[in-house]
Amino acid sequence: MMKRINYSPGVKAERNQLFLLAGGFLTIATALYWFAEAATVSTLFLGLAVFAFIGAVSYSTCGRAVFLLFALFSSFMGRVVSFVILIIMYFWTILIFGSLLRLVGMNKLERNFSRCRLRSSMFLDAPPTDMESFRRQS
Repeated sequence: MMKRINYSPGVKAERNQLFLLAGGFLTIATALYWFAEAATVSTLFLGLAVFAFIGAVSYSTCGRAVFLLFALFSSFMGRVVSFVILIIMYFWTILIFGSLLRLVGMNKLERNFSRCRLRSSMFLDAPPTDMESFRRQS
């Protein structure tokens, strides 16, 4: 279950979050321009910083709408990014665990397709299906 986002924390908290957001976007824009020399992307982040700063300064006219816009967008992006990260972690966990099992020679899914019609199971080391095995199950 995901954490619930408080969309109305109060006027002071919303203004503080908008100021913090403006400072964060300004830092990202400066770092991108200074280190990566990406003028277009840094201009985009600078525009977002100005937008958040205007929302924080003139909170009584447009600040609530700006806060809600950023909050809804960040909520959506958080769900998308967490889903993608979860898929990547699951993939790497299965890949690493499967590779380690293959390295030690353990392959429980090895199948013999040529003899699968003659036996009750496609697995090479399937237990026998005789009367004694049915008694052990019950």
